[in-house]
Amino acid sequence: MCAPVIDRHQRRISLGTQRQLPRGLGSSWGVSLLLNDYVVVVLAAGLGNRMAPMTKLMPKPALPLRGRPLCLGSISQLLKHGARTVHINASYLGNTLEREVLAAATKQLPQAEGRLRFWQESSRLETGGALAHIWHSLRSEDPSMESWCRGLLAVSGDVVGDVPVEAMVEMWQRAGKGFGGLLVHRPVDPGRQPAMWVAAASQGPAAGPEQIVGFGSSHPSVAMPNTVTAPVGSDFANYQIIAPETMDSLPRDVGQISSIDLIYRPALHRGLPLLTLKLPNAFQWHNVGTADEYAACATGADMGVL
Repeated sequence: MCAPVIDRHQRRISLGTQRQLPRGLGSSWGVSLLLNDYVVVVLAAGLGNRMAPMTKLMPKPALPLRGRPLCLGSISQLLKHGARTVHINASYLGNTLEREVLAAATKQLPQAEGRLRFWQESSRLETGGALAHIWHSLRSEDPSMESWCRGLLAVSGDVVGDVPVEAMVEMWQRAGKGFGGLLVHRPVDPGRQPAMWVAAASQGPAAGPEQIVGFGSSHPSVAMPNTVTAPVGSDFANYQIIAPETMDSLPRDVGQISSIDLIYRPALHRGLPLLTLKLPNAFQWHNVGTADEYAACATGADMGVL
């Protein structure tokens, strides 16, 4: 059916062809249709080595945080924005992850019933391999995806914060065709190296918004011809949208490889522009990579996203 794309304040953003939400879900859950036309994935197969020994018996995305699994806050936000299904990849202690998340969702997130799908990996695929496998599997199951899917939206299962769904979808749908993907970036924390480099574009399909011009800690050695500002080092906020055409171009069973190496570096090499969105300053964002970061989230005073 045709319906307006709305934000959380019930304001129209744009028009898009939307599929019907599961029966019984509606405004009582604050559900919008923003993600109704996206494949939505939570990446949750990491080893959590830096948080040992806490992760010896419990995978990091399932560690309890304010009374529920760490990853459940992101899952809740994605469902409330209209994701028909949230796909969750799992590998390390995968059965434990699935059990803990489903048990918590049953008690605390009734709208998740029948809308969580776990993908258990026999061997860990990393982010790129996992996304390629899930995408091509779903394409095989639903040949009609080509007619309705606007992209694959993925978030990290070990980030606690406000997922900028509205801003991501608005930028992506206004941009139209011709982009390989969209990645959300944020300032680099003190003592850390940049994960990507961004610059404003002057011409071509990406004119106006910032675009990504390189990845890794080293300053790009070659200037992009259509950028007008010097590249600035930034950090990947682990929120991304990938174009259907980009996903279709990937091999299905590529093994263990990151999304940066499988998807984004090759896109830049082919000259395919990558949009980037700066995480709004007012948004909470907490990377839970170490025991200290986990403790900071557990004791933080302003953690409304939990």
